[in-house]
Amino acid sequence: MQLVRTSDFETAKKAYLGVIENTPQIEKHARWVYGKHPTDEMLKTYIERDEMYFLMDGDKIAGAVVISMSQGDDYKAIEWQDDLENDQVATVHLLAICPGYQGRSLGIRILEEAEEIAGRNGKKALRLDALKTNIPARRMYEKAGFSYKGEQRLYAENTGMTDFLFYERSIFTDVQTGPTGSGRDTELMKEYIDKRVHKLYWDEDLNCARTTLICLSELFKVPLEEQVLSSAIGLHGAGKYGAQCGLVEGSLMFIGILYQSMEKTENDIVEACYDFAKQFEEEFGSLRCCRLRPTGFSKNDPPHMCEQLTGKAVLFSYEYINGSLQEENG
Repeated sequence: MQLVRTSDFETAKKAYLGVIENTPQIEKHARWVYGKHPTDEMLKTYIERDEMYFLMDGDKIAGAVVISMSQGDDYKAIEWQDDLENDQVATVHLLAICPGYQGRSLGIRILEEAEEIAGRNGKKALRLDALKTNIPARRMYEKAGFSYKGEQRLYAENTGMTDFLFYERSIFTDVQTGPTGSGRDTELMKEYIDKRVHKLYWDEDLNCARTTLICLSELFKVPLEEQVLSSAIGLHGAGKYGAQCGLVEGSLMFIGILYQSMEKTENDIVEACYDFAKQFEEEFGSLRCCRLRPTGFSKNDPPHMCEQLTGKAVLFSYEYINGSLQEENG
């Protein structure tokens, strides 16, 4: 993305006016009104702080966004994944796709680049908020791998008192891993995964298959469609039947998604899934839920009793996939 300079103010203003005037139902969803939100002063401030970027298509502006290297105090009221200081967080504002470029998933691309910029600046998380009425934006954030964290009723010039939803995506920059990981790197990775698994289990009450999918998608920065996560709802041992474990199912699904995005052949994906299943079975003794659970399988078992096993399995899956990619790249 291209940093917006002070001399680009009129260009930025024109871009946002074009979005407001030509985006269908913007008055229903984002509810932007130029002069209230955004304003001239707002754009000038962001530009002077070197926080505004254009997404370019040659010499044309395809989109714009603000990436602030801190969060406002109103963000502190939300129960985030990690309790971070304001300056440990980057926040996204005024994400806009210009008319003619909408419907091409460029919003997700901007969010991915925003994460890279935040990561280079040492930030631990990328956070943002959206009006509760802005359903298209909320869907895009979830598709891009952001997790819903809470809701607040706040005042804005363009809306008055209204409900805002808050989202977060962790920025994983602390660990540099090789094909299998080693030493301190592996310890940091394990600590990160265990913390993430705990949050997904106990705060969001997800099953092992969806937890595995989300962890791997975040670690490899591969966005997941909401439909994919929905398809894994019953994959924890085939709806608690005790069949193939959701830790296996989630990993196999992710391998297919990742390899397809890399334009691998179907045969490549099948072979990778076979090899993964073989190595998983060698490592953990079985692929079946009823044999992997700490005390077998019973409908009366307490929730999330596989938490420790899940952390180990996600780490195993991460290292297997990362190792395969490293080996392939030489």
